[in-house]
Amino acid sequence: MKSGDKGYWSKPYWSHVIDKTIFTYSDNFVDNAGNLICVIDVDFSLEWMQQLLEQFKLIDEAVCVIYSSDGTVLTSSDKRTGHDTAHLTEDDWIVSRQTFEWIDIEMAIAVPQWHIWKNILWRILWSLIVLVLSILVIGVLIRRMLRDQQENARLETEKKVMDHELHIANGIQMGILRHDFPQDEDIMVYADLLPMREVGGDLYDFCRQGDFLWFIIGDVSGKGVPATMFMSAAVNLFRSALGHQTSPKAIMEEMNAVLSDNNPTLTFVTAFIGRLHIPSGQLLFCNAAHMPPLVKSSEHGVRSIHMVPNIPLGYEKTFKFVEEGCMLDMDEKLVLYTDGVTEARNTERKMMGEAKWLEIVAHDDALLEAVKRYIGEDEPTDDIT
Repeated sequence: MKSGDKGYWSKPYWSHVIDKTIFTYSDNFVDNAGNLICVIDVDFSLEWMQQLLEQFKLIDEAVCVIYSSDGTVLTSSDKRTGHDTAHLTEDDWIVSRQTFEWIDIEMAIAVPQWHIWKNILWRILWSLIVLVLSILVIGVLIRRMLRDQQENARLETEKKVMDHELHIANGIQMGILRHDFPQDEDIMVYADLLPMREVGGDLYDFCRQGDFLWFIIGDVSGKGVPATMFMSAAVNLFRSALGHQTSPKAIMEEMNAVLSDNNPTLTFVTAFIGRLHIPSGQLLFCNAAHMPPLVKSSEHGVRSIHMVPNIPLGYEKTFKFVEEGCMLDMDEKLVLYTDGVTEARNTERKMMGEAKWLEIVAHDDALLEAVKRYIGEDEPTDDIT
């Protein structure tokens, strides 16, 4: 202690005072002239130092060793005094050393290389797993995108085919309807049909047989192609019955018998059939739950024809319809229409109703144009005839 200028670490020894293995660190203090003033000793228990080393360990497999200045092992984290790191080769261990000159000790921390490589391998493995999962997710997304594109292309193709078929169906439907309207001195006929979609379920037809004018207006339940098919059947049945029937009631009952037979979907048709004797103005008619016609005259304004409603066509094949009649005066106009007119809605979603319709009939001759003006920019909510 007198000759050296460094502190001194003792080897571990047993202390009978505290009954523990301890180390002692001694250091001398001298004055400016080099004269020894005192020696200070500090005792450290082996147990405390081992607990301290445990706090420095990064992982359980690591080894921490403290040396004195002369290379004496003071303590080790594996609790085996004298355990040294000299035998820990760089091939198997990664050793880091740190010298604390102010207390004249050295600390060595050794970590097995397999642990480092294990972490690296785990990171690589997780990276590979994430990469594979990412590739799988990207593959699934690409496959789904391709499938969606194929599905969209298929739907687009089907839509084009359907639009083409509906366009053809519209041409067929409009071709079924008559457009050669009589504009004779004794009778004038005009009709128009505005389907809600490409095709619809409204129908009309007329036929002049000498002094008689036969006519029908109808509305099939439902929309689209099924309604159009039923509408075509109704028009053809009406034309067929004109060849051998002589009254609206007989025609109505013949049409009802056919349409009611084998009708699992319970599709029905509201219809109004009339036979006008042109020289006398006698109107014989039969109604099948359709909208009552209006009569417009310059003398009496607009009035509705009251009648027995009966039932729609297609429900009960043996139903007996009631036939009625009335007289029309010279220059009176008979206005027949479907419920797509009175149930038309404007841009404020307000329904036209019968009162507004009567007002239009009373003051306007271009009826369909007046209905279109009421609807505005919105699409019709039903077929209009």
